[in-house]
Amino acid sequence: MTQTYDPMVERYLAAVAGAAADLPAEQRAGLLADLSEHIASARADLTHESEDAVRAILHRLGDPASIAAEARRDAPPPASAVVSPGPVVSPVAVAPRSAMPTWAIVLLALVGLVAVVCFAAVVLGFLLAAPAPTPAPAAPGLP
Repeated sequence: MTQTYDPMVERYLAAVAGAAADLPAEQRAGLLADLSEHIASARADLTHESEDAVRAILHRLGDPASIAAEARRDAPPPASAVVSPGPVVSPVAVAPRSAMPTWAIVLLALVGLVAVVCFAAVVLGFLLAAPAPTPAPAAPGLP
């Protein structure tokens, strides 16, 4: 591997550093170190290093502004942007609320039971009140 294309890589890394100038210094340094390592690894894998091959590596990495924007999205929020969670409420202090009060559940069960009993009484009443079938009259002269 020759050092001929190092200035091209250095210009690319400088462009990333400029685009990521608003990131914390530690995060920006980590980003540049990761990119440098990736570029060096990709260059080492080349069978024949050429200007086009190095440009292709840098092109695959992407636009320096896009790399900085992605690093910004992954960055933790600044300490001034962290919102205080407020007072901590003990789970014991808050009683769980059910969807329906207990008295309503008991009332619904009683109404259902009364409805079933009434329905059974009506059906039984109809069955018992039905007249008994009368036998057909015998034909005259037959025993």
